Amino acid sequence: MGTFEFKLPDIGEGVVEGEVVEWMVAVGDVVKEDDPILSVMTDKATVEIPAPCDGTVKSIVGEAGDILPVGVVCIVFDVEGDGNASAAEAEPAKNEKPAKKESPAPAATPAPAPAKPAPVEAAAPVARASGTKALASPAVRQRARAANVDLQLVAGSGPAGRISHADLDRHIAGGASGATSSRPMGGAPRVARTGTEDIKVIGLRRKIADGMMASYST
Repeated sequence: MGTFEFKLPDIGEGVVEGEVVEWMVAVGDVVKEDDPILSVMTDKATVEIPAPCDGTVKSIVGEAGDILPVGVVCIVFDVEGDGNASAAEAEPAKNEKPAKKESPAPAATPAPAPAKPAPVEAAAPVARASGTKALASPAVRQRARAANVDLQLVAGSGPAGRISHADLDRHIAGGASGATSSRPMGGAPRVARTGTEDIKVIGLRRKIADGMMASYST
């Protein structure tokens, strides 16, 4: 006893699929070659497909309304003889020798970690003598002016008591401020601006503004 798998045939030029209209057989039915088994509708016509061989219906694929692509197995028969579908049994490999285990390579000895350099302690701030000008870079002085800090009151940790950015940060973080008012050093008191200020647009800016307004209004 063998198995015969029947694939949906090409039933017209350019036809790639068909809709199942009716199965004329059921599982367990005995059919003869050329007996009608399936009615399929395509874009061009409705076609009855005959049985390709004598046999007993083993299984069918799809039901009325299903779309089956050309070439798919749509029905399987049990037939006398070998049929056209055979399952090849895999034979166990003979005389196979187990793979030889390889001895693991010796683990590499990890290299010793480099010694960490000893942390460098920051120099202690140096007290400045009374009447001595504070030493600091222009950048530090600019930051001090912006923060309203009197550098004469900041202890420097650099050479000869030079004030660094870190010294200024430490002084600001400590809450010490050399200013006695909100007025910037060497400047006039700041006046808060309120309202709006009209600025006359002239020259090229006016031309650009006129062009933008003309473009917007058209």
